[in-house]
Order: sequence, then structure tokens, then C-alpha cells
Amino acid sequence: MLKREYIIIICLMIILLNFLKNNISAQRLLWYGEFSYEKNWDKLVNEDSLLNNWYSEISKTNKEYTLPEKISLKIEMTVWSINDSITAFNGVLKNLNLVPGIFYRDIKINEIYEPYKTSVFFTAKNTINQLETSCSSILTNKLGYYYTDTCYYDYNFTENINYFSLDSLILLVNESINSKLDYYKKLINNYYEFNIFYESSVNHIDTLILDNPRLFLFHKYELDEIDKKIQEIGTLHLVEELKLYNNDPIDFVSKYDNLKNKLFQKQKELNEKIEHIDSLLILESDKFFKENKKQESLENINYALQYNPNSFIAWNAYIKFYLKNRTLDTTLTKTLEFINKFKNIKYPDLPEYLQATIDTVWNVSIEEIDYLFTKEEYNNAINIIEQLKLINDGLSYSKTEQLDIYLTKNYYKLFENFITIYDKSIEKGFNNIALHILLEAQNFASKNSKYISVNNILEEKKNNFLQILSKGIEDLLEREAWDEAVEQIIMIDTLYKNPIFAQDSALLVNYKNENLNKLTENIITKCSNYRINVDNKKIKKSYEYLETLKNEFNINSQTNKLSNCYIKYQNVILKELIDKYAHKEIIGSRRHKSIKISYTSPNLLDAINLLYLSEITNNSLPDTLKSLSKTTICNYLEKIAKSEYINLKEDSFIYLNSLAQCPQFIYEQYKNKFKADTCEGVKNRFQKELAIAKYYYNLDSLYQAKNFIIKAKNIWLNTLCEIDPLDLINLEKSIELQISFKHSLDNWQAMYKMAADTIYIQYQKLKFQYNALPDSLKNKNDLSNSRFIFFSTMQSDSLVKLSSQFANGGYLNESLEIIKILKNRDYNPQYIKNVQSILGKEFARSDIKTGIDADYSRYVTNDKYYKTFIRAYNKTIKKEKNK
Repeated sequence: MLKREYIIIICLMIILLNFLKNNISAQRLLWYGEFSYEKNWDKLVNEDSLLNNWYSEISKTNKEYTLPEKISLKIEMTVWSINDSITAFNGVLKNLNLVPGIFYRDIKINEIYEPYKTSVFFTAKNTINQLETSCSSILTNKLGYYYTDTCYYDYNFTENINYFSLDSLILLVNESINSKLDYYKKLINNYYEFNIFYESSVNHIDTLILDNPRLFLFHKYELDEIDKKIQEIGTLHLVEELKLYNNDPIDFVSKYDNLKNKLFQKQKELNEKIEHIDSLLILESDKFFKENKKQESLENINYALQYNPNSFIAWNAYIKFYLKNRTLDTTLTKTLEFINKFKNIKYPDLPEYLQATIDTVWNVSIEEIDYLFTKEEYNNAINIIEQLKLINDGLSYSKTEQLDIYLTKNYYKLFENFITIYDKSIEKGFNNIALHILLEAQNFASKNSKYISVNNILEEKKNNFLQILSKGIEDLLEREAWDEAVEQIIMIDTLYKNPIFAQDSALLVNYKNENLNKLTENIITKCSNYRINVDNKKIKKSYEYLETLKNEFNINSQTNKLSNCYIKYQNVILKELIDKYAHKEIIGSRRHKSIKISYTSPNLLDAINLLYLSEITNNSLPDTLKSLSKTTICNYLEKIAKSEYINLKEDSFIYLNSLAQCPQFIYEQYKNKFKADTCEGVKNRFQKELAIAKYYYNLDSLYQAKNFIIKAKNIWLNTLCEIDPLDLINLEKSIELQISFKHSLDNWQAMYKMAADTIYIQYQKLKFQYNALPDSLKNKNDLSNSRFIFFSTMQSDSLVKLSSQFANGGYLNESLEIIKILKNRDYNPQYIKNVQSILGKEFARSDIKTGIDADYSRYVTNDKYYKTFIRAYNKTIKKEKNK
């Protein structure tokens, strides 16, 4: 098998050798030679239309070009015989040179000229044959040598050529000359622009003095920009592209290297300083502070923290700045900012210089607390202690026992303040202030029970207050101070709902009843002594107070004593109504004057009251006024009788008809309305009025809705047709509840405002007399327990509505107090999410506006009940800070 393969290979080689032998013998070299060739540039341009256009354009538009005089090259040519009938020719153009060259801004750019196509004209002959012809070809550039394609001629030289001449050469370019020119122009322009950049950059680097730490980062930016520009220039490869090693008019190579070296040295120097920028800034800050340039000193510290927010050196200087500036509040605030930023770092982990600063802050704060204690400014002292507590807890500073001692001492003094004001209030007879102080003292003691134990004192003061209440209201009744008496009864009525008086509820109810009876008897007695037409205003006042007591405390109005006062009141009202419609006119001569009395027609309500009061008081009306009143009522009833709807009950119609003694036909007409109505028509009218009532109810127009409820109800009451009243009853209840709530709210707000203003004014009197008010009682907006007394008497649903109105009206503290009351009642927080959201946002905006530290725990505890408030508060803080 192996032998057979060798035989096949040998045969193939023999065949290949014979082919090569025959081919070589067929392709016979006829002539080979090389010519030097020169051509005038103008002639070259004229022969090439594209080059001619290019030359014309740059000659007209740009003076910075220098063009060559001539072109020189060498051309190597070969002629050989292909076979007996074909002759071939090719050539190679080399050493192409433009003399002196193409220059742009003194930089040679011969590379833009590159032959694309050629036509070679030559003559070849021997003793027998002669050939005069040309070869036109696309040129192929191979490393600067331009090769023509092979040209073939249907001609045969029988023997070698003994004469060959190059007659002419035509060179043509293509359109790439334009793009090449643009490319080199851009490079050369950048080359010369570098010289300007070099001069300015070297000047900046040489004159840059790194002595101001505040400017280090700015200088770094400047040097980085120079570095960036150098890198951009490097990517252009100007040395290679423009062959600057042969011609470098601006000495680019050495300048480029020089600039890089200078920049490197300056960047190295700057970076070494930047590594210690916080220390340098703080050193300069200390210098500014010693020169009393405090603003510049603080600015340096802020620069240091901006550069490195985690620099202990900068934070230490930040705290010490305010400490040296004797602003203890801000010093403590900045210390807490530091602790909050580095939450996992404890006191032992701090560097010694920072430990020393913390120790100084602590000692200065303790000295200030001692000083405030001697001045009896206990609240201010406690504020500092609370901040020290946060520092102690945050750094594990091991000062808890010391703080507890100070807190206990200050809290006892504050509590003594409460008791002092309580005693002075009792002494001056300000019972409502005394009660408020007692409740404040109770809350204060409960809140700080860890530090003070004063239950025995509170119990003693509470019993003292109850003894005062037991003395009744005789002095108020003696002065006819019925307003104050009612306030005292209301106060007693609400006390038993407060936890501090819970065990005395039975006693308080007894006090309330005794005082209520005394007040009622006093009013009745006074009223019985008043004379009609003499004491009319006093009679009306007595009646109004009796009505208030009847409505507020359900006193029995049917007793003879009460009825007597009511009858006097009715006589007074009747007299006022008669006078209201009486018109007196003086007539007659000067000697015989008389008074003529005429009457105008009363309105419907007054007409009814005139006839009614005249009847029950047995007082006759003037005939004219009586007639006018009857006419007013009868006209109204006649209109009702003719109306499409029944909007007056039959018994009411009958009563008014009888009272005014109207003609019989009016009542007959009214009765016929019931006969004319069909059940279907009645139901349609009923549904129409009810639908309108629902429409106004949904618009929250309660009084308009109520008017249409009345119409629908009259239809239902005055028909024998079967109408389902369930929707009517439910809607009527809803409307009454809404109206009742609005009335209650208006009354409550008026009562609260009056009580709060009264207490505040009396507080100010105490303050001026004794100068002993604790800070928490100096502002009437802080009378939290006065509000608590009123809030605690309201239903939860009403409190929710009230809280919403307060929140939307900007009364944030009042709204938040209600939320806390609702929490104590275990009211479902889902129903107050909207109010909590509003409060969280508004308290956060208030904190940002006033510049105090954001902390929701200032308002609510970290309880899941307040999660909506906390979420809204934190979200608003974050949103505002990112603006």
C-alpha cells in the first residue's frame, strides 16, 4: 500500500515540472528598466480636473498654504512576452516627491497628495518590431510604492527589445484629497492651539501657591482639567501624524513633556496636602478664632466636614467652636448630631482629644445646671439634663446616677412650684385655676414618677379642693354671679370623670346637686321679687338662666315657683311684642296735646305669639293689633289650604284656625285636600320631597335638607295611604345629629374660648403678683388640662370630627390632644388615619420652618397606634431636606 502511494506522488511531480518548464519557456522577458521622471506642478494640476478644482479653491480662500513647484519620481517598468501573440507591461511608481512640498501653516502635508490612477506612454522596439502605446491603470499603494495593473497587447516581439523610452506620464487623484486636507488642517490647528494652552497652563502651575486649604479641592479640579486636556492632545498622535521629528516649529515635543512633568509634580504636592485637608482647615480655623474672625473660623470647619463628613478632627472642632463661643444649647445639639451620625461608636472608642472635648461639654453643662438651679430656672435646667441624658445613653458615658440626682432635685422644685401656685390660687378664690394647676401637678408627677414621689401631697391638695367645693356657691349667689355659678357646677359635673377624682364621684355628684338646687332657688327667689314693667331685663335674665338649667341639668320646670317666673317672662315678652308693633304719634295743639297709637301688621310668628300670650296671661290685646294678628294667621292658613302640598299638621292647622277664629271655609278647603289626594299622587309627592332632601344632605346643606324633610314628613303624617317611612326616619335622624353636632361644636368652642381666656387672664394676674409661674403655664395655648376637661365629656365620634376640624384649621396641638384621648379610649386608629397624616405633615413642616431638630417623639410615643403620624412626619422631613 505504501509503495503505491509513492508511485502516485512521483507521477504528479513529473507532470508539475513539465508544466512549469513549458510555462517559463513561454513567458520570455523582453525588457526591464527604471526611469527618473519630473513634472511641473502646474502641468500636473492642469491634467487632473479634480486636482485643478481643489487647487483653485484653496488658492482663492486660504493664504496659509504653500504648494509645490514640481513632482519627481522613479518608475520601474517591465515588458515580457506571454506567448507567440501576446505582450504584457506593468510598472511601479516609487520615490514620489513633491518639491518643495505641500505646506499648511509651515507644516508639510505631502500625504494629502496620493496618485489614484495613471496613464504611462512608452515606446519599445528592436531591429524587427516597434511598439508605441500606453498603459492606463488604477494604482495600488503598497507602503509608498504605487503598482499599476498589467496591460496586455495583441502584439509579439520575436526577439528581445533593444530600445525602450518613457514618453509621458499622467497622474490623477480621487476625492479623498478633500477629507485628507480637512484631517491635517484639524491636526495642525490643534498643534498651534497647544502652544497657547501650554503657555497658560505652565504659567498657572508655576504661580499656583497651595497655602489656602479651602481652595485645595478647587485647585485639584483645575489641575485635573489641565490633565484631561493633555490626555486629549495625546490621543491625536501629533508627533507621528505630522512627522514633527523632521519639522517642529513650536517645539511641541519638548513642551508637551515639560508640561506633563510640571503637572505631575504639582498634583503630587497637592494630593499630599489634600490627604491632611481636614487638619489644615482646622488649624486655620483656630487661627481665625484667635483673631476673632468667628464666621471664617466656622466656615473652615464646615469645609472640612463637607470634604470628610467622618473626620473626628473636624467634628471635634465643630463642637469646641460653639463651646468656646459660650453657646451651650448649640454645643449640646452639635454633640448629639455627632452621636447620631456615629451610632455604634462609644466613649472608650473615641480618640483622646475628642474624649477631652466631651468631658468639657459635660462639665460645663453641669455647671450651668447648678447655676440655673440657684436662679430657680428649673425647666431650663431640666432641658439641659435631658440632652445630657441622650449624650450619656448614646456614648455609654456611665453618668446615669449623676443625672438621676439632678433630675430628682429639679423635678421636686418644679412640683413645689405647682403647689405654690395652687395655694395662691385658692387664697385668691381662683378655683378654676387651682383645679387646672392640680391637674397639671398630677400629670407632672405621673410623668416623672421615676424621680419624685408626691402622692401624699396630691391627695392632701385634692381633699383641700373638695372641702372648698363643699362650701357651696353662696358668695356667688349673693352677688348674682350666675355665670360663675353655672361654670362651677359644670366644673363639678366634669370632675368625677377625671382619674384623680374618680373615687370621689359620689361626693361630687352630691355637691353638684346641692349647688344646682341653691342656684335654682336663688334665681326663682330673685325672679319672684322682680316687677313687670320695672325689672323686665332682670325677669328675662332669670328666665333664660332657668331655661339653661332645665336644658343642661333637666330641672323640673312644672313647679309653681318656676311657673310664676315663666308667667312673668311671658308678660314681659307680650309687652315687648305690643310695643314692637305700636307706633306713637303726638297730635293736637300746643296746649291740648294727645298721643295717638297705631299698629302695624305683625309677622306670622309674632302674630301667633301675640294671640297665644294674650290668652294664657289673660291680658287683652289692643283691638287693632288683635285684628291684624288674626288676619296674618288666617292669610297664612288660607295659603296652606290652597297649597299643593300638606306642610302643616292637621292638629296644628286646627289650633291656629281656632286661635285666630278664621272663617270656616278655610278649614273646609284644607280638609278637602285629603279627599282629593290619591295614594299614588301622595306617594309621588312624598318621594319627590325625600329625594330633594337627600340631594341637599349629600351637599352638606343640612338646613335646606331639613326643610324638605319637613315637607315629606307632613305628607306622610297627613295621609291615610300606606307609605314606608324608614328612609325618611333614618335621614331625619342623620340630619338632626349633624345639626346637633354643629350646634354643640359652636357652643363648645364659645364656652372653651371663654374659659381659656378667663383662666389665662387670671394666670397673668398671678404671674405679676408672685412671679412664680412655671414655663409650661405662660401661654394660653398650653392650657392642656382645660381642654382635657371639655374633651373628656364628648362622645368619641364627635371627638373625631372635632379633631379633623382642628387639624384642618391649624389648631395642631388641640387636634393631637384629642387623638391621645381617643387612644386612651382604645378607639380604632383606622378611623383617624387621615387626621394623623395631616398632623404628621404639619408638625414636620413646623419643625423645619423653626429650625429645630426633626424628632417625632416630641409629639407622640413610638407606639403602633401613631404609625400613620410617624410615617407622615418622617416622609415630610425627608422630602423637604431633598429639595
